[in-house]
Amino acid sequence: MPASQSPCALQPCLQANTGAACRPTWKNWTRWLFLALLCAPIFAAELPDETGKKAEIQLTLLNGDRFDLQQQRGHPVLVMIWASWCPICLGELPQLQQYYQRQQANGLRLIGLSLDDNDTVIREAAQKAGISFPIARRNAPGNYDNLDKTQVTPLFYLIGSDGKVRWRRIGAVSNRLP
Repeated sequence: MPASQSPCALQPCLQANTGAACRPTWKNWTRWLFLALLCAPIFAAELPDETGKKAEIQLTLLNGDRFDLQQQRGHPVLVMIWASWCPICLGELPQLQQYYQRQQANGLRLIGLSLDDNDTVIREAAQKAGISFPIARRNAPGNYDNLDKTQVTPLFYLIGSDGKVRWRRIGAVSNRLP
């Protein structure tokens, strides 16, 4: 993104393009403080507890195959809700791919549900991250899941082998997986 289009509070420094270290000004700090205070209620809000809830997921994957959570009974399923515009998500994808490769033989299933509206963008992000686990566009016509529709990313669900939600985590989890 060109500096002239950057939403960053340091935009004046980026536009100067002097190569010198950018010195934050009082105006820049007040922008960040304002944004932090504006967003605080969003980050402080508690999500409803879904532990023990019977999860339902029925989707068409980007490769055209169908995914039905009921067909995964007997296997734990890690669900990642992500987006190509989320830097934390993009950082998690390669780490999860490695985890998936290590744990697939132990029965783990992993599926990524993207919040993006464009299949091409999703495919490009998945290809760049080198992932092979199934990916679907969450809001594609005919796709259904009964998980919370919060637009926070990344959002992870661990579905037990019985189809019930064991835990839900917001943010990076790859550093906490066994």
